[in-house]
Amino acid sequence: MNSTTDRPGSPAPATRDDWQELASDWDSLRNGYGLDDEDEAVLQCVRALSTGQSGPDALLWTLGLVTMAPYIAAVGPGPGVEAQVVETLSAVVRAHDGQACTHDRHPFESYADDLDTQLEQLPDVLDDLIAGHHGPTSAPSRAGFLESWRCPRNVAGFARVALGYVTG
Repeated sequence: MNSTTDRPGSPAPATRDDWQELASDWDSLRNGYGLDDEDEAVLQCVRALSTGQSGPDALLWTLGLVTMAPYIAAVGPGPGVEAQVVETLSAVVRAHDGQACTHDRHPFESYADDLDTQLEQLPDVLDDLIAGHHGPTSAPSRAGFLESWRCPRNVAGFARVALGYVTG
């Protein structure tokens, strides 16, 4: 686990590389590779979302829980961790759901249909989102990609997808 993300009061990684290392940890856990502290990887997302459900990093933290949903559902983290995940994801849904947008479709929709298959593609998407999160983009197509992913209704949709997976 990245030491820059373990500091109390500073849950967000400071750099693009730190975010990418964190996303790699999430994917490793999803794929069954142990981390030093699996529950800490989950709880880090929970803590960050508990204090910033609508913040600029909400999408990335939510996608962290989406990525780790198979671990949470199948392996089962320590006592009380799953309940905190469910509570936090429910709060994210409430914070973002129902907001107006102009998008006909949202990226979460394909994940709702088949999360396990779509999770194989998520590391590449996370890499693109992290790159866009840590720098301006001048390409109109890239700006549209980032806008659709950052849409509050998309964040709520991903939180619902993870909730369904964990509780289903």
